[in-house]
Amino acid sequence: METSDNSAVGAAQRLPKHLHDALGPLAGEDLVNIIDEIRADSARQLKEHKAWLEERFASIDSRFDKVEAKVDARFDRVDARFEKVEDRVGRLEVKLGEVQSNLMKWSFVFWVGAVTAIAMLAGVLER
Repeated sequence: METSDNSAVGAAQRLPKHLHDALGPLAGEDLVNIIDEIRADSARQLKEHKAWLEERFASIDSRFDKVEAKVDARFDRVDARFEKVEDRVGRLEVKLGEVQSNLMKWSFVFWVGAVTAIAMLAGVLER
């Protein structure tokens, strides 16, 4: 009986005075017990929902990590392709430079040959 007196005192301390007086000590204690059970159940449900959400977020994070890894791998392949293209363009630039240099050389040789031929022709015609 001592526990119910302690509970009644606990219930009396936890309930407003008017409510405790209207319900009486036993009903007040029952009301406090019901509220405590609801709080405990709500806290348990909140923990369950929190754990479920954490599990779902971990799953989503895992999926994002996988997708990010795939995207990174694709970008790495694209970067490698661009490096190959840059190498090819560099080689083409070198070849174009060589061709341009050869054209300039042969143009000069042709020009010198033409000038020499004209000078020789002028010398023959002057005599």
